[in-house]
Amino acid sequence: DEVFYNCEKLKSVDIPEGIISIGYDAFADNTSLAKIELPESLETIESSAFEGCIGLTSIHIPDNVYYISDRAFAFCYGLEKFSIGSNSEFDIINDALCSSDTVLFLPKNSTVKEYTVSGLANIGEYAFLDCDNLEYIHLGKNVESLSSISFAGCDNLKGIIVDTQNQ
Repeated sequence: DEVFYNCEKLKSVDIPEGIISIGYDAFADNTSLAKIELPESLETIESSAFEGCIGLTSIHIPDNVYYISDRAFAFCYGLEKFSIGSNSEFDIINDALCSSDTVLFLPKNSTVKEYTVSGLANIGEYAFLDCDNLEYIHLGKNVESLSSISFAGCDNLKGIIVDTQNQ
């Protein structure tokens, strides 16, 4: 936890094979961090691991990762895209990183204006943080929970449309 927290001059990291977890706040607030290589051995990315890393523009999630906290990439305003391995437990749905049941993170710079949450039960904390282009959210019948801060800073959000079958 917090092992490289606020290392302002850290620009690039290549995490070696054998590392299985990136802990809480491990790289948080490293505003100069522009590149990180995650090892195939990685299994978990904990809460706020990369929070505030505004210099990151892309990140590849290796196949062995089975858990990513819904706050892992909060305030990563430079992040434009995720990529995942072909055998990943995660998916990219309309630019957003999603687990099997949760929308985790839509990059702030995404051009998505309407986002439909379909087939997923949860919307994570800060999932749509400061997404300036987002205007509408459609919540499908399977959505069970969302955080009070899931849409924080979405200044252009005009509406949240809930499926009539959603209870």
